[in-house]
Amino acid sequence: MRITFKNTAIFSFTLYVISLFIFVFRENTLIYSQLLFLFFAGTTIIYILSEKRIRLSYFFVLVLPLILFSCISVFWSLSMPIAFSMALTLIQVFILGFLTYNLFHGKEISLFPIILVIAGGALFLYSVITYGAKNMIDSIFSGKRLGGIISQENEYGGQAVIASTAAMYLIFFEKKRLYLLVLPFFLLMVFGSGSKIAIISIGLAFVLTYFFKYKIKLKSMALLVIVILILVIGLQLSPLKVTLDRLVLMFDFFSGKDVKDNSTQIRLALIKNGFAYFLERPFFGYGANNYRVVSLQAIGLGEYAHNNYIELLVNGGIIAFLLYYFNFFLLIVSGNKKNRMTIFTSIIFVVLLFMDISRVSYYSKIVYILLAIGYASISFYKTQNDQKKFPNLGDVSFREMK
Repeated sequence: MRITFKNTAIFSFTLYVISLFIFVFRENTLIYSQLLFLFFAGTTIIYILSEKRIRLSYFFVLVLPLILFSCISVFWSLSMPIAFSMALTLIQVFILGFLTYNLFHGKEISLFPIILVIAGGALFLYSVITYGAKNMIDSIFSGKRLGGIISQENEYGGQAVIASTAAMYLIFFEKKRLYLLVLPFFLLMVFGSGSKIAIISIGLAFVLTYFFKYKIKLKSMALLVIVILILVIGLQLSPLKVTLDRLVLMFDFFSGKDVKDNSTQIRLALIKNGFAYFLERPFFGYGANNYRVVSLQAIGLGEYAHNNYIELLVNGGIIAFLLYYFNFFLLIVSGNKKNRMTIFTSIIFVVLLFMDISRVSYYSKIVYILLAIGYASISFYKTQNDQKKFPNLGDVSFREMK
């Protein structure tokens, strides 16, 4: 591969995504991710200058209002310093997404799932170094969850889900069977994390990938049933009973049964309380990142909501909620069988919607990278095919730089 401004920027982007999987959640390692971001930003800006063009898309048009609204919410927030800090964070992730969109606007978009797999592989190797291979395997059977040392168990499982989804896309749609070799390692991280939402999400990702590829056919349905039966029987085996018990607790939680699991009870209380807070200020909310402030004042527990839907509704009301999830809706419905990358982003965003039940992600760097890649995929498809029926979500403006 020739050394060009663009190739250098893509290389720096790959290193930065790896850092988001490994270094971003701990204060003692965060500096590595920050330095790699500066490397990525610098090389990408140099590339943009060499192209003499800034590409503006509906990423810019539709994501920017959420950022601006969050900034303005500082003025009616309960805690201005906390809201201001989150506003700065959202500005940073917006810049990250904007740079990503300007870097991935051509055929190189197809590299993105591979980059996610590379990041997942790096996370696995880092996990082996951190925990040891034997302890990683034992975690599935013993109930000792993976991820707490590197990031947080649910986030760790979520990262493994994203890498697994990318690998399944490459296997099914790009027919790159080699990725069958790495998928089991990603699944080990998913199940080892003990994250109930991650375990269900990986099943959802498989079902979506399978049916996007094969539609609903008798043979396809039969194979899917066989896979589900193998999974259910496997979970019933005594060594895997710990994983099964955690899933049962989750299903009991959603079915309204009495759940004795302490973490589930706390999350349920945070959701119920959060919905009550939302009803008091349904339109504008309490200000960016102010759920924890409201919760501290109301019940003495200064926690975030552990649920992205509730967190957004409380912080920014129905306005912030719609501004954020409207992007998800557009990217999900824009999946087109003639453009495999839009199918990939559709699958990813459905999975993210599900994972948002148990995490707060509206300021996640990976999410804004995915938003940028989603809009870039649509823009590239429009440029190549000029499909009038396809949603008009491509570039809306550009400015020549002199």
